[in-house]
Amino acid sequence: FTIVPGPAVNAGADFTFCGSLSDITLSPSITNGVSQNWTSSGSGTFLPNSATAAARYQPSAADRSAGTVTLTLTVSGNTQCLAVSDQVVMTILPAIIANAGPDRTFCSDITTVN
Repeated sequence: FTIVPGPAVNAGADFTFCGSLSDITLSPSITNGVSQNWTSSGSGTFLPNSATAAARYQPSAADRSAGTVTLTLTVSGNTQCLAVSDQVVMTILPAIIANAGPDRTFCSDITTVN
């Protein structure tokens, strides 16, 4: 008989990113995998698709509102070996919005603005 090594996967470390970014590139580690597929606890989109190991995840408005999304990467080995999965938790910080107030017009002889 022949011993075939099974697949192994590490979806990456949990991370936090700013909600003003449009997407984030995922960096998993896969060994002895034949195929892989990402799934999300949210409703965002994997680019170019969920079968790409180093896909980009584009959070939806609902993902951003929820603040966290769990991404699961499932890797299949050859026909004799069972699939394995690992998860990474993505925390999405609210986008920073700067507001200096409404535009105002002043005369050139004004030295102090309140």
